[in-house]
Amino acid sequence: MQPAFNRAVALLHSFAYSAAREAFASVAEHDPACAMAHWGIAISYYHQVWDPHLSANDLQAGTAEIQKALDLSENASEREQAFIHALSVFYL
Repeated sequence: MQPAFNRAVALLHSFAYSAAREAFASVAEHDPACAMAHWGIAISYYHQVWDPHLSANDLQAGTAEIQKALDLSENASEREQAFIHALSVFYL
């Protein structure tokens, strides 16, 4: 799953938010315990460069995903937990 996750991150960094969201969702589907997949979905809603205002629907979806990431983060590395926490400050 690491190559699929890396591809999702590359899509995210290429500002292909919808494609990144789909790629992270695929990772989450194949590895339900992957907290970072949910982090990826959540961050794909936050278009900090192009569209700083989230719609109510995107905010709700992102909040649900970052909460999933937090719930799964006990098995995440310290670095992954830091990424999750940093995004949770925005959403929660």
